[in-house]
Amino acid sequence: SETEHGGQRSNSSYSPVSREMLDKNVAEQFDQHLGLVAERIASEFGARYRKGDYGMALVDVTPSEGESPASEAVDILLAESPEPPSLWIPGVVFVGKGDSKEMIKIAKGDSVDFLLHFDVSVKTDRNGNVQNVSRCRLIHPGTGKSMATSKAMDSVEAAKLAGAGRSDETAYVSERIEGLFLTIDRQIKTVDLPQLTPEIAKKRISSLMAISKGSQLKTLAETRLYQAQQLLTEADVESIFNIIIGEQGLTLIHGTREQKLEAARKLALRSLAN
Repeated sequence: SETEHGGQRSNSSYSPVSREMLDKNVAEQFDQHLGLVAERIASEFGARYRKGDYGMALVDVTPSEGESPASEAVDILLAESPEPPSLWIPGVVFVGKGDSKEMIKIAKGDSVDFLLHFDVSVKTDRNGNVQNVSRCRLIHPGTGKSMATSKAMDSVEAAKLAGAGRSDETAYVSERIEGLFLTIDRQIKTVDLPQLTPEIAKKRISSLMAISKGSQLKTLAETRLYQAQQLLTEADVESIFNIIIGEQGLTLIHGTREQKLEAARKLALRSLAN
């Protein structure tokens, strides 16, 4: 049976779905093929997230006490939507294994901002000893240009240095990726927005509207942000919403709470399918 409470439809047979943010299978692949290299790179990104280099979302987030009023609606939406991208670590999506050109194409299609491509070479000598040599490249998918490459990380070299007491393996890998992260720190970091004007806000929305239908939800959200900052008038917002999604846009602005939730649900599903 179904009941209404607080303006939201509830199904008495509903039970929350447990989900994991990170993909354990992806983590296992990284551990198997890259080992300490993957561990060190994950650690470096984790430190930067905790400092707020990529925004405060993962710094300020705390577990909620009790169930959110919207959790049932969100669970139902997620149950109807395609599988989300696989996350290796927070903020880093796994796009697949393959040639860098193929991975760049996939990353660009998925609107990935920057691509980390690992080149791994594995050799076995006559005695059965395995030598693993890996490099990590930072690539901009939009242009396909390589922005930085780590030094080669050689498992045999690392073991020899550790055996001679000159360096432990963790320090060896950290030194090899240091230059890569210097570039990452220069190029990939959130900064405060410049002082915006209504003209800049309108140009920004116009450019987003010209990209693709896949970014509809983001464009609508950003439009609302500029309205909240009093950079766009209600008439501007109505016009933008109407152009992007037609009458459904006016429902999102002026409809009842139930109508807005249903319109948003359909729009989210359509966005996920693109």
